[in-house]
Amino acid sequence: MNLTVRANGSNTGVICVGTSPENAADGYILGKGEKSPPIYVDTEHKVYIVGSVKGQGYSWIATK
Repeated sequence: MNLTVRANGSNTGVICVGTSPENAADGYILGKGEKSPPIYVDTEHKVYIVGSVKGQGYSWIATK
């Protein structure tokens, strides 16, 4: 499946998208309102999102 993540437009920091909590900061870094390219994963449980500031929001959509 392809997964796309978008950072909320009201965020004050960035969100980082990776394949584990430890490497999320090395993954895609998204500022407010930015969208990731499609990320191929076999399950959404392998995607981790970490915010640089408490309370950062995001939305996602997956397509097969």
